[in-house]
Amino acid sequence: MNSYLFYDLETSGLNKAFDQIIQFAAIRTDMQLNEIERYNFLVKLRPDVIPSPKALITHKIPISKTMTGMSEYEAAKKIHRLINEPGTISLGYNTLRFDDEFLRFTFHRNLLPPYTHQYNQGCRRMDLFPITVMFKLYREKVLSWPSRNG
Repeated sequence: MNSYLFYDLETSGLNKAFDQIIQFAAIRTDMQLNEIERYNFLVKLRPDVIPSPKALITHKIPISKTMTGMSEYEAAKKIHRLINEPGTISLGYNTLRFDDEFLRFTFHRNLLPPYTHQYNQGCRRMDLFPITVMFKLYREKVLSWPSRNG
């Protein structure tokens, strides 16, 4: 069955090689965008990771919460299973430049195939950020855009 998996990550910082995922959230829908299932779980901070203060301010996850949740290995296996379900199109906002990079490094670090969610068993990925930019440039009136200073 084909489905969309809209997902987002919260991380301990911006460096995909040295930081880690601390929260994973996703919604799986069918191809008509009817919700099938939701996922939301915390990932325990590894002992070798020091979270960036800017990251903590951005996602507002208290430092005490970063010591709870499942291990990175268990989380990586669970995320890998979800994102590699046959026919899954994984997507989000700015996922190709940020979230997907973190996923690949996390999968590799935990000895899981890092690229299968891009091609295997009908799986694909896409990013809504460039689509949003196109709407802003070519069809600005279609969406309501926030403005600064009023």
